[in-house]
This record gives sequence, C-alpha cells and structure tokens, in this order.
Amino acid sequence: MNDEDYLKLQKVQNALLMLRPEKSRKRLEKSFLKIFLNSQDIMLIFQICAKTAYRWRKEKYLKFNRVRGTYLYTWGGILDMIDDRLFGSE
Repeated sequence: MNDEDYLKLQKVQNALLMLRPEKSRKRLEKSFLKIFLNSQDIMLIFQICAKTAYRWRKEKYLKFNRVRGTYLYTWGGILDMIDDRLFGSE
C-alpha cells in the first residue's frame, strides 16, 4: 500500500469512527489494526448483514480470498471497492 492509499485508508477509518456511537468504536478500532479482515469484521465496518456480505462477494464488489472455508479481506480491497463505488471503475 503506497502513501496515497494509506492516507485514503486513514480518512475512511476516521469517517467510519465518526458515524458510530462511542460504545461501538473500540470494537471497530480493533478491526483497523488487522491486516486481514474476516466476514464479521466486514459486517461490523459496513453495518451489513451476512447476506449482503455474501452478495458483495458473489457480485465481485469486494475482493476476498478463501482460506480453509474462511473469507479473508484486506484493507486494499476495501479501498478499491470504495473507489469503484464512488468514482466508477477505471
């Protein structure tokens, strides 16, 4: 991840924190420290249900890897999804 992506990630994370009530911010901050995120983290970050996470994988909105039955995501994949959804595919 280059410096520009890192700055974008910081902005996204700060915006996500501002949208949350104080009591749920600590759980969200723990997700920010992870390199790989699981489906539970994705559902927490975006406040979506398991079915939506499944649909995002199926429709290839969100890049993922499957390791031993567990779906893993990266912050780079999340930034790519946000860029694609906000600015369109390049």
